[in-house]
Amino acid sequence: MFGYIMVNKGELKFKEYELYQSYYCGLCRKLKEHYGILGQLTLSYDLTFVILLLTALYEPKGRKGSSHCAVHPLRKQVIRVNEFTDYAADMNMLLTYYKCEDDWQDERKWDRLLFGQILRKRIQKKGIAGETKAKKIAEYLRELSIKEKEENHDLDEMAGLFGKIMAEIVAAGIVVEQVFAIPGLGQLLVSSISNRDYPVVQAIVVILAFWVVLAGTLADIVNQRIDPRLRLGGAA
Repeated sequence: MFGYIMVNKGELKFKEYELYQSYYCGLCRKLKEHYGILGQLTLSYDLTFVILLLTALYEPKGRKGSSHCAVHPLRKQVIRVNEFTDYAADMNMLLTYYKCEDDWQDERKWDRLLFGQILRKRIQKKGIAGETKAKKIAEYLRELSIKEKEENHDLDEMAGLFGKIMAEIVAAGIVVEQVFAIPGLGQLLVSSISNRDYPVVQAIVVILAFWVVLAGTLADIVNQRIDPRLRLGGAA
C-alpha cells in the first residue's frame, strides 16, 4: 500500500520537476524538524503526492526558501512548505510505522520490527496514534491485511479498502481549512449548504467524486502490482 508511487522525471518539464522537488525537500525538512534524522529516513514520494494534490485543491499560502542538506551539501535546494507539509510529515511517519508492522508480520524482518518500535515511540510522543484519523487508517489496514492473508482476490473489495485509506489521508483538507482559515472547497461547500446554493454544492460534489474515482484507480493499480494475476490479460 505504501511506497508504490514514484516520480516519472522523464515526463516532467523542468519547472514541473523543480516544483515537485521543492515540495519533496520541504517534506524532508519538516520530517527532520518534527522527528529528527530518524524522520528523514521515512521520506517517501507517496506523501509528496498528497502535498501536491491538497495544495492544488486548496491553494494555501506557502513559504519558499533554500537550504543545504546532508544529501546536497554543496548546492542549496529550493524548499516549499505549507500547512499540508506538516500534516504529510505526520502521515508519513504513521504509514511507515504500519509498513514496518506489515513487513514484520509477513516476512519476520527483524530490522523492520526494531525500526517500527523506534517509530512508534516518536509517534506516541507526538500524539498522532491516538487521533481518530490514525485509528481509522489502522482499522482499514488491519482489515486489508486479513483479506490478503485470506488470499482474497476480489478487486472491488480490496480497492474499496484502499480507497477508504486514501480518503482518510486526503480528507485532511476540510479540517485544515477550518483550523487555518484557508479558503477552499471545504469551506465553500459548508457555506453553500448553509446558503442553499445548490448549483455550487452540485459542482463541488462532482469535483470530489472525481478525486474519489482517482483514488479508486490508484487502488486498482496498486492491487495489480501486488497480485499480477489481477492484470488484464493475465492468467486466471
